[in-house]
Formats: sequence, structure tokens, C-alpha cells
Amino acid sequence: MKRKICMNTDMISGIVFLLFSIFLWIIIPMQIQSRNPEVAQTSQLFPKIMAIIIFVCSISIIIKELLKDSEVMEKIDWKVEARTLLLIGIYVIYFILLKYTGFIISSVVFVILITLHSKEKKRVVYGINLSAVLAVYFIFELLLKKNLP
Repeated sequence: MKRKICMNTDMISGIVFLLFSIFLWIIIPMQIQSRNPEVAQTSQLFPKIMAIIIFVCSISIIIKELLKDSEVMEKIDWKVEARTLLLIGIYVIYFILLKYTGFIISSVVFVILITLHSKEKKRVVYGINLSAVLAVYFIFELLLKKNLP
């Protein structure tokens, strides 16, 4: 038995991104400190413009869905969506590992998991991906003299 749920995905995505844009608007001043708040153009300007664009687009999606005559419900198959949820889980593992183990270990684990997730069987691809992690590390550490986490 396949588990499927019917929902209006456009309306849900409009609401989610509306809430996300409000969250961004609230959090931007906390994350990006402005040295001179009287000046109109600060480092907060571009992120706030992006939050406004997300807000306007999500409002337009919600209005479009409310004005629609027929409500189109899409079936979501959780078997298909499980791969996407697994990918999100891999990113969460990466960010947790990055905090506790540093760049090299967490990035190597991340690259291996992502390559496994893409069902890649060629060992050459693993080697290229792992060498890219090492190249990024050495470029930042040795050439640019910037410490990675």
C-alpha cells in the first residue's frame, strides 16, 4: 500500500515562504550589525531586498491560489520524497559534524554520503570529489592563510 497525501502544494509553499520572508526580515538586523544605522545603504540592504522579493512573490502565489476557480490537489508519494528527506538529513549531519569535527572530516563524510546518495558507482568520481575537498582546504589554509572551521 502506497502512502499518498493530497494537498495544494502551491498554497502551502506560498505560506511557507511568506513565513520564511518574515523570519528573514526579523533576523537580518540581529545577524548583520550595522555600524551606522542612520545611513540608508548598509550591509543589511541586499538581504532585506531579497526578503522583500520573497515576501511579494509568496503573497502573489497565495492570491493566485485564492482566486483560482478549481482547487488542484497534488498527490505526494512519500516513497519518492524519501530521497529528498534523506538529502536534507545528509546536510543536517554535515552541519553538525562541521561544528564538532572541523572542515576536513565533515566535508569528506559529506562528499562520500552525497556521492552514495546519487548512486554513483565509479570510484573515479569519489576520488575527484575527495580531491576537491582537499584542494579547497589547502587553498584556504596555505595560500590564503584563512582558517576553516
